[in-house]
Amino acid sequence: MIKEALARIPLQHMSIVGLILFILLFAGAVLWVNRKGSDKVYKHLEEMPLDLDSDATARGGVNE
Repeated sequence: MIKEALARIPLQHMSIVGLILFILLFAGAVLWVNRKGSDKVYKHLEEMPLDLDSDATARGGVNE
């Protein structure tokens, strides 16, 4: 019964809609990462694993 109901619904354009949504989401993510002022945030995150004066190192670390 469900198979018959779904067979009557025209879903030919859903693949195009999915592709467009994926492209928009990907473009939005790229724009969000490259937005103005985000360099400071990502530079901080980039240096976190190498930071020897962090709180985790002072407490003895998580990886012990």
